Amino acid sequence: MQTVQKLVRMPIGLTAPALTILLVVFGLPIVLLFLTSLNAPAFSLLNYQAFLHQPANVRVLLQTVQVSAVATAICVIIGYPMAYLITVASKRLRMVLLVLVIIPYLTSLLVRTYAWIVILGDNGLVNSLLLSIGLISSPLSLIYSRLAVYIGMVHIMLPVMILPLVSVMMGIDSR
Repeated sequence: MQTVQKLVRMPIGLTAPALTILLVVFGLPIVLLFLTSLNAPAFSLLNYQAFLHQPANVRVLLQTVQVSAVATAICVIIGYPMAYLITVASKRLRMVLLVLVIIPYLTSLLVRTYAWIVILGDNGLVNSLLLSIGLISSPLSLIYSRLAVYIGMVHIMLPVMILPLVSVMMGIDSR
């Protein structure tokens, strides 16, 4: 009896109800969806074969992988030095930098998206600046480009890269 009471008091025992709920709410539907994709109970790969025989599906899949790989690489290139800077900064500067990293999450996704439309639009900030200094003669189509997708993805995902890196780097002995 005491063994059961000790188990219930352990952190893993305290998380068991939450894990059970998560498995029921998320795990079960994912497993059912996967089994449906395999034509359960007949189990065949016909759905996957039909998907991969469509050139448009394969092109979209490859573009998705490419965008995610490039966005991840950019987040690592920007996020790792930023996380290191936050780690080695003084305590006061560290708090300021962490607040600057978290600020995008305090703003609505819709507002952030509209801000990028204003910045990258045909009459946006970037095109107006480039036109005024004479680098271009007509506005660039920035808003509906791969560059805009990369900017948006990095803007959304950069805090997700920086914050875990900071937490891990803070635990490393500086000696």
